[in-house]
Amino acid sequence: MQDAPNYVSEIVTAVISAGSVWTGRWLFDRNKERKEMQKSEVELSEQVAKMWREMSQELEVKVKDLRGEMEKIIDEMSTLKSENQDLKNENGRLKKEVEKLTTRVKEFETKHGE
Repeated sequence: MQDAPNYVSEIVTAVISAGSVWTGRWLFDRNKERKEMQKSEVELSEQVAKMWREMSQELEVKVKDLRGEMEKIIDEMSTLKSENQDLKNENGRLKKEVEKLTTRVKEFETKHGE
């Protein structure tokens, strides 16, 4: 029967040793996971910052191009406004001319009876 207590003692020692090894490994892996997660977060932050810079540069170029196009459109619109005003003036002048000619034709018809 002396072997039974030794046998139980060996089992308890083995269980405690296995538990200690498992706990140590778990703590080590947990610490390793934290470090990897922190590293991943840093890498992700760097990637996001890089993407943000690239998008910012692309948008800056697009804004510059759009400003150039807008200036062209504003210049063209100014030209069109000026041409439109010239056409309105010409139209007004032609209307007056048509009215004068209509009056003269009516006077002519009245005098000559047509």
